[in-house]
Parts: sequence; C-alpha cells; structure tokens
Amino acid sequence: MEGTNQFSRLEVAKPADHNEDGVSFEYDEVKSLLTKTGTMNDDLQDIVRLLACTGARLAEITGLEVRDILDKGDDGVVLDLRFNDIRRLKNQQSVRTVPVVDQKSVAVLRTRIKGRNPSAPVFPRYGRDGGADAASAILSKWLSARNWFRQ
Repeated sequence: MEGTNQFSRLEVAKPADHNEDGVSFEYDEVKSLLTKTGTMNDDLQDIVRLLACTGARLAEITGLEVRDILDKGDDGVVLDLRFNDIRRLKNQQSVRTVPVVDQKSVAVLRTRIKGRNPSAPVFPRYGRDGGADAASAILSKWLSARNWFRQ
C-alpha cells in the first residue's frame, strides 16, 4: 500500500535562536554547576551529580529504587534502569545499565542504599508519582535565580 504524506512539505516554525545541536552543557559549565549546588537540599545535590556523571534523565534518577543500585565492589556502582513501581521509562529501549563513574556519587549511593528495603526509593523526597516534576521545578527555579549559566 502506497500513500503520500500530506504534511511532508509543511515547515515547522523554529525560534530564531534555535540550535540544531540541542542543549548540552560544556565541561566548565558542569564543573561550575557541581561546585554551586551547596544551597540545594541533599537529595537534589546528589541527583544533579548523578545527572552530570551518567547522562540519565531526571525521571530515571529520581525514580530509582534501592534494588536499582548494583554495587559491584571494586568495580564501582551501576544503575539498573528498568521499569519499576516508582516511575516508568520513556520506552523499552530505555532499559539499560549505566555505570556511575564519579567516586563521590558511588560513595553517596552506597550510603543511601545500605540496609534499606530493596523497593524503597533512593531519593524519598522525589521517589514518588510527580517527583521528577517537583525536582525539575525546583532545579529550574534554582538555576534561574542564580542566572549564572551561559552569561
């Protein structure tokens, strides 16, 4: 069966400052961000550090359960990103394991999961329905209030 897409010649309007490369942070921006998170609550400080060192989505990090943190001993820690009771994933291709390469994050995660119920959220403040939205709102407000990015 053949057909034509009647929308194929329709142009989508883009803002004048649209960047085809997407919005990614430069190394120095990430470094600066991580040094300025001291005014955030502990959960958000740890979440931002994990976002920076794993490239995972905010909802994937805020929705981590204790059982999603795989401690590999001397080989560090791996996040087992899968569908769980706290949050969904974007799609089936989002199911993956992600190594945590930042030693401070490894230490924080080991402390957060020690002796806890496997189904407990790693970040109790945000490990709930709507938790990623709450974290996003607070992070956006924090970043806007400081207005230090890309000055």
